[in-house]
Amino acid sequence: MKIAFNGCSFTRGDGFPIVERDTSLYYGQVAKHLGCEFDNNAKGGYSNLRIFHSAYEDIVSEKYNTVFVQWSYVNRTWLSPKPNRWYFMGSRFAPINNIYSDSFTFTKAEIEKITDTYMLLNGDYQNLIELVTYSNILEQLAKVYNTRIVFINGIVLWTEDMFQPFDSIASLSDYAKEVYDIETNTQSPIDQFHNKLYDKTSTLNKNLWINLFDSMFEITCDFAPDDGVHPGPKTHQIIANKIIEYLS
Repeated sequence: MKIAFNGCSFTRGDGFPIVERDTSLYYGQVAKHLGCEFDNNAKGGYSNLRIFHSAYEDIVSEKYNTVFVQWSYVNRTWLSPKPNRWYFMGSRFAPINNIYSDSFTFTKAEIEKITDTYMLLNGDYQNLIELVTYSNILEQLAKVYNTRIVFINGIVLWTEDMFQPFDSIASLSDYAKEVYDIETNTQSPIDQFHNKLYDKTSTLNKNLWINLFDSMFEITCDFAPDDGVHPGPKTHQIIANKIIEYLS
């Protein structure tokens, strides 16, 4: 039996010494509990599209009995200015100087301007809809390949009201109001935006998620020893316990 983990830096183990990751992070504890081998295919800064690609490859490889998928910020994206040169945007954890190229450089101010512009042009609404699509595709693919799939909310900020029909603006969470751009929206009634998203979230198989609304980011109660930013040992223990309870 072998299992695979996909995700961003939360699952890769940023902020922990490499030698401690397999024992301190949730994925190592889950593998130990199951008594099986594992591959951790998570990458720091991965967007949900790249996580989707990674999980897809794990499933079709037919190497794994179970594939775990930890989703990240919905508006994160990766750019590749040259072969094997990568830059990601859309995360509060994104390094300022992470454009790698031999032929051009950007100042810190230029990078911040590019990132701010990107964030204005890439809101969460459509990205949430696409995340549900990614999840549904992986669920169906896993059925075809007889592979168990488990989803983990790493840094997805959606709220329970987004999974219910529209009631009133007062019943919406602050995040939903921000996503629907209530303060400046003049395009169409808010209930239309909400119910379009609800129609999509209602297709999601919630039984495949261990923490649909309680993201790792939101339940973080301590921080990684080396950077003080990423989830720490206690938080990883909470996630490990949730997964072990779910699997049993």
